[in-house]
Amino acid sequence: MMDTLELMETKYHLMESSLSESKAVLAHDSCNLAMIFIGQLNGRIRKVWAVSVN
Repeated sequence: MMDTLELMETKYHLMESSLSESKAVLAHDSCNLAMIFIGQLNGRIRKVWAVSVN
């Protein structure tokens, strides 16, 4: 799975290479949603790990 730093690099690369403002905004929003999902997933994994350790 991609980590958030790699995703941020991809986001800015996609935004730079976009041919229109709307595509740049779409790349920005899509990557931000993916980072939110990764954060939520990592939070769930930490909770499951904490429960299994106890």
